[in-house]
Amino acid sequence: MNNNKYLKKIISFAVIAFSIACLCACTDDAPNDPDNKTVSDPDDDWILMTEPRMTSLVRIENEDAFENRYYEYFFDYEEEYDIVYQLNVKAEFRRLWDYDTDWKVYVSDRKLGNDYIEYMIENIEPTLVNEGELEIHSGQWIYFYCEHNSSNSDKPNKAGCEIYYYGLPSSIAMTPEMEFENYMVTNLGLPADLGYHTCDVTGDGYDDFCTCRMYGSGMVRIQCVVYDAKMHDCYVLDGYNYDYSIVEVKDGKLILEESGPNGYGDPIIKTVGTAEIEDGQLVFVKEMSERDIRDLGDFSEDWVEEKLKEVKITSAEEIEYVRWVDDEKNALQIGIRFEWPGEDRYTDHKRDIFVFKDAVKPLSVVYSVDEAGGQDRMVFADPTFEAHFEDVNFDGSDELIIQRGTNGMSSMVMYSAYELKDDEYVFFPAFEWIYSYTVNYDDRTIECVRTSGDSENKTYITTYTYENGKYYKTGETVTE
Repeated sequence: MNNNKYLKKIISFAVIAFSIACLCACTDDAPNDPDNKTVSDPDDDWILMTEPRMTSLVRIENEDAFENRYYEYFFDYEEEYDIVYQLNVKAEFRRLWDYDTDWKVYVSDRKLGNDYIEYMIENIEPTLVNEGELEIHSGQWIYFYCEHNSSNSDKPNKAGCEIYYYGLPSSIAMTPEMEFENYMVTNLGLPADLGYHTCDVTGDGYDDFCTCRMYGSGMVRIQCVVYDAKMHDCYVLDGYNYDYSIVEVKDGKLILEESGPNGYGDPIIKTVGTAEIEDGQLVFVKEMSERDIRDLGDFSEDWVEEKLKEVKITSAEEIEYVRWVDDEKNALQIGIRFEWPGEDRYTDHKRDIFVFKDAVKPLSVVYSVDEAGGQDRMVFADPTFEAHFEDVNFDGSDELIIQRGTNGMSSMVMYSAYELKDDEYVFFPAFEWIYSYTVNYDDRTIECVRTSGDSENKTYITTYTYENGKYYKTGETVTE
């Protein structure tokens, strides 16, 4: 918060008070009237009074918390120039409008994950219920659980709540270093003078604070901790049975050593890689090698080991399968799944990595369960992700074709295609909605087959030709 702004307001109030006093003082022009009392009259004991200013931090309506059952609020720091201020206030919590709806309030010194929030609501006593007074400060997360929510009601009601305070907050000027040291002590249980590296791991243009800590009881391991002082957020890389130690900062990258697995009697393997943020998580990124795929088959072609050096995988990913794309062993397909899959996915499969013989660059194809855009390819029911080579645009060069599952009741099997250009396979969008197809090279057409998906059980065979980068429908037959 801008302290100069408050100082200016205080000065303004003083000027106003002085002006009023001057206007009310006795002057030579004042009429000689005994009933006309002025400030100088000893019988008049008035004082200029001003109410302390009320500031609302946040006001929440039921619809804000209705869907998730709770609302999350971060009491942010205030910044002026390069100085960060931690604000400290005596906050008032109050219910608004519907006083029959209860609100549970929880205050945390760190951001909580969704799973823990649900556990906290069901099992932990709230810091406050409905109304009351609490000392809070910048850097804290406040969670409001509303009893009227989507789990027990069809629509939001008129309930609400608010945090507000009177007067001016007290503030502490905190440099990013001080903020990080405070976080280490308060949230991580680490000494304030623990050494650290600075590196822009989050990619926002500001250096983050990076350190390591020993963690766990039973499976003790070394975690890598990255604190984003710009957004006041912390990321922890925890491999459970792996250690992640900082080696150095090099070329703007935080270099880590992964060591493990620990505690299983297996040989300890040490791998050097980098720390990066992916999907809101801190992950370890390493080069792939034949060692990573040797348990999934014999892929010992001379060119494979060298090509794998161009491929990177993260600690948030697992290798699901490895298979040859063609009988001639010119391309290898490596299936990657989520280490921590989301609950809303049709499949745990995240992406496919293709490595090619000769000078062709590796290709990574990322899949999405939603309407895909950018580099993501949309998946449908029961995708196999089987890949093969086939010339589907009649240019004399095979495209890489990937199966993406069955679309709806019409039994349409969907595909994606990638065409070779300048030693690189690039997305071929014209083929994205070609389905259950057969290529007829004699007349340079493609036939697509689908069913009606209803009791009529009709079969539609649609013919397409390809010209100037597009497929054109040229005919259709229907059989019963």
